[in-house]
Amino acid sequence: MDFREVDRRYVDLKRQHYNGNLSAEEFDAQLEQMMVQDNDGRWWAKSRKTGEWHYYNDSTWVRDTPPGYEETRTVRERPPVQQPPFPSMTVSSGPEQTTVTEDVRPERQNGWKRKVVLGTVAATVSGVAWLVLGLSGLLPNISYLGLYTIASIGMLVGLVSLHTLQATSYGRQGLAGFLASFVGVILLLTAAAVRILFFEGLITNNLPGIYDFILLLGSFGALVGLALLGVTTLRARVLPQRCGSLLLIVDVGLFVHYAPEILFELGIADFYVYVDHGYYDLVDTILGVTWLALGYVLWSQRDITPDHRS
Repeated sequence: MDFREVDRRYVDLKRQHYNGNLSAEEFDAQLEQMMVQDNDGRWWAKSRKTGEWHYYNDSTWVRDTPPGYEETRTVRERPPVQQPPFPSMTVSSGPEQTTVTEDVRPERQNGWKRKVVLGTVAATVSGVAWLVLGLSGLLPNISYLGLYTIASIGMLVGLVSLHTLQATSYGRQGLAGFLASFVGVILLLTAAAVRILFFEGLITNNLPGIYDFILLLGSFGALVGLALLGVTTLRARVLPQRCGSLLLIVDVGLFVHYAPEILFELGIADFYVYVDHGYYDLVDTILGVTWLALGYVLWSQRDITPDHRS
């Protein structure tokens, strides 16, 4: 196996590991099997986190470029030489050496981890708020608008986190999905506030005509945006495939939640007036569980820094 073949194999293994199909132990074992010996008898290995090449100089691992790396060539067979220990690497760029165990660029991992933690907290807050809304029939004297606001803010922050984690990988379609879903959720929150204030008597006239416009525009933006964001997340493969799937479930949940009212406002069907609280409690519970699951998936990625893939 030559250097170029190891490069190609590394990208595939990295993707499998990041998607959860390959454990850290299995990943390390595969990398150890892909160590390459050059014509001078030196052993070369790729860093698990950065993918950079290192050679073993009898005592430490030194970051360097393999000989003839610009050309695709097969390493000439040599007599067997004992392989050096693989898991721990010492990186050297001169007289001083620094021992590292995972990543020679920790600031990148720290930035990734901060975004993941932010997304995890936001998704968890949103999930808990949706779950409490789903149990509203059993919990008297709760503020629906307050809980809905918390759930929506959690969704908004979660969307921002998901976007920043993969903005460089999912292109214009992903950006369009993020913007549409973000603005859509804000409009739905505005529509909910207007409607609740009306039913609580703080708005004494009929529901403003702008309400219908905000509701329909917000629903369209959120539903189309989340669908696009979910699909582009699946294609980008920066985050586990479960993230994209869960976003699509959130999209379906919001559609089911708002479908009766949207159809009523459009004059297509009037069964909205017959929908009871049990319907919304069930949908809100499903949304809560989905957002909690999304938070869990994000949290599981806190110590993984993906390589940017084209």
